[in-house]
Amino acid sequence: MWLFCSNSLAHLLENQKGTINFTQNGAFLAASIPVSGLSNIQLSDNGGLSIEEFNAKLDLIKKEVLAGITLQGQDKKTVVLRGLILNLVHIDHKISIPAPQLMVLGRFIARDKPESYSLEISLFGKNPNENKITITATANKKSQILEFTEQKFRHLIFSLVNN
Repeated sequence: MWLFCSNSLAHLLENQKGTINFTQNGAFLAASIPVSGLSNIQLSDNGGLSIEEFNAKLDLIKKEVLAGITLQGQDKKTVVLRGLILNLVHIDHKISIPAPQLMVLGRFIARDKPESYSLEISLFGKNPNENKITITATANKKSQILEFTEQKFRHLIFSLVNN
């Protein structure tokens, strides 16, 4: 597994939004998550994550993201997220201001092709406007909108893959 981290000057997605796109060999994920949902890190006074703290705690952040975003086939086997890319997302391109969001990119590599998948996200922020993450799942010209909250953190993705 490889990991790449950098600072994002453009926000690819709205806060707490994302996509998971299924292909023949798995799924590609792009999501924006609030940094206040990460534990074991020191946030700044504005609730953001500084570049210095990000770099110092990168291994912990990586582990937490991998544990907080999981995909399972109908056989309950976890599909591993590979090629993880983490980017701090800064407001108005000001990298000197701690970032409130973390961009997560990666690929779930699935060897088998189950009828359905279950996606779980448990990385919610501490602020009221950070308690929901919306993911759009697509495959074979079909799509499904999934809203994740602390109460509903797991969603079954309908039979997208084999139809």
